[in-house]
Amino acid sequence: MGNGPGDLRDYWEIIYKYPRFMGGCVWEWCDHSVYKTDEKGNKYFTYGGDFGEYPHDGNFCVDGLVMPDRTLTTSILELKAVYQNIKARLKENNIIELENLYDFTSLKEFTLVWQLEVDGKALEKGEIKIPDIKPHTTGRIIIDYTLPSVCKYGAYLNLSFVTNKDEKWSHKGFEVAFVQLELDVKKEVPNIIINKTLPFGINEDYERLYINGITFDYIFNKFYGGFESIKIDDVELLASIPSLGVYRAPTDNDRNIKINGIHIRVYSNTMK
Repeated sequence: MGNGPGDLRDYWEIIYKYPRFMGGCVWEWCDHSVYKTDEKGNKYFTYGGDFGEYPHDGNFCVDGLVMPDRTLTTSILELKAVYQNIKARLKENNIIELENLYDFTSLKEFTLVWQLEVDGKALEKGEIKIPDIKPHTTGRIIIDYTLPSVCKYGAYLNLSFVTNKDEKWSHKGFEVAFVQLELDVKKEVPNIIINKTLPFGINEDYERLYINGITFDYIFNKFYGGFESIKIDDVELLASIPSLGVYRAPTDNDRNIKINGIHIRVYSNTMK
């Protein structure tokens, strides 16, 4: 709560490492909110203060992993990825090591649906019945695919683990885990054509890139992700130095933070 699910994987790696460690518990599962209708007939979710009541806790109970109507969010998808009980590692080309993190379930209860993806395109795919890899053990499988000799952007092996039969909690083919493994494939070097009749240079230090030509001079700041200077014929084109700004909505844990001497207001009156 407040911190969000971004640290879940860090928690879970510690939990796997130390048997006595526990934590990373979900607080909380769903947003607690109700619908309200505006003057145009549009519905939106509300929380404390939206009905004119006082005192109230503001947004306190709108902090879940799913929306009030149980619509999924990216947060709940991250939770599923962190909680999944199957790990996969590439040992050699075509050889995959599977680790069973379940307490009571053998991996033979699942089917592996695999896909070879090269430069964003699926080139090969197939299904494998997983052998009897018992809880808290590892085993290996061989996937019959042809590794490309070169790629442009990247080559990946996508592994989806799905149920073999209908369960009380799911249908047959329900995905319980997904792993993407990057394959060791050489990437093409882009063919950049440079006019060598013109003087052109790129220099670099720890913080900046300096790009110079006959009629231009650029300075790019790597720390801040923007140009500090753009000159054409010695004329500066930037009135000021642009900056890369990243903003996130304040959380409850930000309630005592000040920006330029002003306290952050943690919540607004409505959540539309």
